[in-house]
Amino acid sequence: MKVPCCGVVSEWRFATAAPGDLALHVWKQMAGNSYKLQGENVYTGATANSTTRFSVGTSAQVSVELNDEIGWHSSAADIVAVEANAAFTQGAVTIGGKTAVGGTSSWPNTLVNGERWMIGAVLSPNSLPHFDGSLPASVTAKMSSAAGTSLYTITVADDNPDDVAALTVSIQPASAEFELDGRNVQVKSAGLPLGDHRVVLEVVDHCFQTGTATLTITVVDDRPEITSLPVAAVALREDMATSMSLHRLIYTDDGPLSDVTCRINKTEPAASPQFSLRYKDGTSDYWVYYDPVSAAPLSYDEQALYSLFIVCNDGVSDSDAKEIQVSITPNSPPVPAIDATVTVSAATTKNGSLVYTAAATDPEGDPLTFTMQCTCPFKMYPNGEIHATKDLNDHRTTPYVATVNVSDPYNTVGPQTITIKITDINSPPVLVQPTKVLPEFERVDVAEHTAEGIPNLLGTTTSVFTAAATDADGDTVTWNIQFENGKGADLFNFNPNTGAITTAADLNYEELSRQGLLTTTVTVRAFDGREYSSNRTLQISVTDVNEKPQFNQQRYALDTVEGATSPLNLDCPLFDVTDPDNYDTRRYDIRCGGTAVFHIPSTTQLACDAFIQQTAEYDLDNPGAASRVVTCTITVYDKGDLTATTTLEITVHEEDDNPPYLDQTSYSYTITNDTTAGAKFGNVDATDRDFLPEHRRLTYRTDSSEFGVDNNGVFVSLVDWTGVAAPTSRAFNVYVTDEAGHQDVSPVNIVIVDVPPTTTTTTTTTVLPSVYDNIDSFLGDSGNLAWLIPAVILGALAAGLMGYMIYRCCSTPGACSNITRGCFTGARRGPMQPRTVFRQAQTSRTVVRNPAEIKPVLRQTPPPRTVVRRVVSPPRSEAVEKSPAENKSSFFDCFKKNRPPPEAKTADGTRVWNLWNHTDFKQQDKWVG
Repeated sequence: MKVPCCGVVSEWRFATAAPGDLALHVWKQMAGNSYKLQGENVYTGATANSTTRFSVGTSAQVSVELNDEIGWHSSAADIVAVEANAAFTQGAVTIGGKTAVGGTSSWPNTLVNGERWMIGAVLSPNSLPHFDGSLPASVTAKMSSAAGTSLYTITVADDNPDDVAALTVSIQPASAEFELDGRNVQVKSAGLPLGDHRVVLEVVDHCFQTGTATLTITVVDDRPEITSLPVAAVALREDMATSMSLHRLIYTDDGPLSDVTCRINKTEPAASPQFSLRYKDGTSDYWVYYDPVSAAPLSYDEQALYSLFIVCNDGVSDSDAKEIQVSITPNSPPVPAIDATVTVSAATTKNGSLVYTAAATDPEGDPLTFTMQCTCPFKMYPNGEIHATKDLNDHRTTPYVATVNVSDPYNTVGPQTITIKITDINSPPVLVQPTKVLPEFERVDVAEHTAEGIPNLLGTTTSVFTAAATDADGDTVTWNIQFENGKGADLFNFNPNTGAITTAADLNYEELSRQGLLTTTVTVRAFDGREYSSNRTLQISVTDVNEKPQFNQQRYALDTVEGATSPLNLDCPLFDVTDPDNYDTRRYDIRCGGTAVFHIPSTTQLACDAFIQQTAEYDLDNPGAASRVVTCTITVYDKGDLTATTTLEITVHEEDDNPPYLDQTSYSYTITNDTTAGAKFGNVDATDRDFLPEHRRLTYRTDSSEFGVDNNGVFVSLVDWTGVAAPTSRAFNVYVTDEAGHQDVSPVNIVIVDVPPTTTTTTTTTVLPSVYDNIDSFLGDSGNLAWLIPAVILGALAAGLMGYMIYRCCSTPGACSNITRGCFTGARRGPMQPRTVFRQAQTSRTVVRNPAEIKPVLRQTPPPRTVVRRVVSPPRSEAVEKSPAENKSSFFDCFKKNRPPPEAKTADGTRVWNLWNHTDFKQQDKWVG
């Protein structure tokens, strides 16, 4: 059963089938089959089989709205009677339990048709809502009330209790000044208009039943009020320089005046910082003040009237703005007193000199400022003084016309003309000498003073230059010069009265060149007592005079060796030549008597100044000498062919420049196939043409691994030939080499044959030891006595020969010194050790022979039963190096000569004698690296 309208249930009607209590319900569908119990009326004590009309009092009536539904709850069995008939379209649904008012329950959405229940509800209109006596009413509001200020609270009511909660209140129509906040009427926006405002309020229930009432709001003015304004304009002088009070402000308010503050709200013009509103000292009165501001001075011409708009506030609202006007009165202009013409002397006026002072008066006594416009050498200061801005001594322009203005802080008077005349104008001197005007300059050359006295004697004073000038005023002229370099005053004198420049010191071209002072630039100017002439430049150049070179030594020495197969540059003799002239070119000439071996090339320009070239061999081997001195005259020429001479002594030393020669062009020997390793046979010999013995020391070697040769030239078998198939042969070369590396070579052919048969059945072979440990073992060999006695005799003869050679050496000192340079040291064993002789590098000589055809030489077979004895030749003297452990005393030790320790050797093996630059001509023999 849906409710078709909005109202209240005023009566329930129903028929009962059973006794009990009946709760009559109103339900509202919420969503789906969920329903809320809106209200109920309870009927108690129903009897069975009766019809009941249950009237509900106003306060208990349940409010209903469109589409609400009715229902009931029986306390026991169904109380409401039902009639069944298939034609009926009504029905009911049932759920268990009882729902409290305000609760919700879920009802099935399927109805049971074919029933008619004996129950219904009578609906009536609900009561009108009202304001419960709170309206109509009247309230007062202040004009200064802020937005949100609460003015009045209303209450609403309805005779139907269920409608009260749903009542709504609004202002109809809406107000621009007032609004509702819940049940409170409040100010909507600040600045309420004065007067009465009728606000109509409307209350509405859920069935749109309405009630209206009026709230009258009276708005009253509570702002401060300025009563002392407006007034007539206040006068203020534009030259007022101190603070000044202009107006006392008077105002009223409904509250304490002490709560009121006042301000200048705006000004016209907007930027007027000179005016302020503040309490006067010692009072509570507001005054309008003028305060001078340097950045914004008063000016009648710029702003003659100021408007100030003042507002007071009581803490709640502002008063109306009131205007006060300030009128500016003008200032009186100054009165100038300036002369029309001023005279200035050029002779006495300096930079900064006071030439004139302008004057003026001012009615108010204001400070005055002077200015001047003029393109001239003068400047006016603010106090009216005119000063020169430069020295007028050389000034030649006159007159100058200037304009002067005088100003106080408010007015400017002018321009007023003043003429400045310059007197005593000077004419500067004009240079005649030097003649050339900058940037050109005049050149003057001065020859150096030389030791030869040409062209100027040492110590003489030479006139260099004399300046000249003219002066239009006839003034006496003096002179001023400036040297470009600090040494100019040391080289030259200057007379300021005559303008003459003379030499102040002996001028040496070479010394000045080293100091960079060959050219001195001089700036010349004339002076007439007041002004200088323009500058002119003079360039003084010291010129060179050729001077004679000289050797600083009377003699020089140089060493060389004899051989020179091609031009050989000897060591630099370091000729110590002095030439006063800078960078003078030199050439040299050499004359060595009748010897044409030594030359100085014409292209010599080395760091050593000159070098000697040996172009041919100066042979000392024939007739034979260790050294010889060649005396030469050296002449040096400068670029002017001035000469100087000195003596050069060249010591030529014999050198190892000849190769050794083998005594045969080829060698052939035969040995048997029972020859053992170490067996010796045959020999070679060689000769050397060099003069000094140390240059004739020779060593031998072969290029065979089977045969060697000892230092005595004896061939040695290096392998055992026993059992070798014979005949066979071996070919190799034998070499002889001197200590300079020169060598000769010849081919050698060795034929190995079978041992010849013997006629005896027994062959006795005696093998002599080749090495003897001591003298006893040597003398114990009977075979040695056969040759020892003849050897002693030969030794005596050799001693005689040695004495003769010593005699020869003493007669030739150079040869003697070279012979005694070294010795051989005897040893029992080892081959001869070659010594290395360093010689000056030159093209080596090579002896090349075409070996003759080698023919086998067969050794004759000895007669039968011959005893074969292998005898090792006595060892010759051999040069070996021995360790201290091997240095045992022996019969065969050779006495060593004392000689100086080995000297350092050059990397290239060059022997050099350094004998030059020594006036005492002591020979020095040294190794240089």
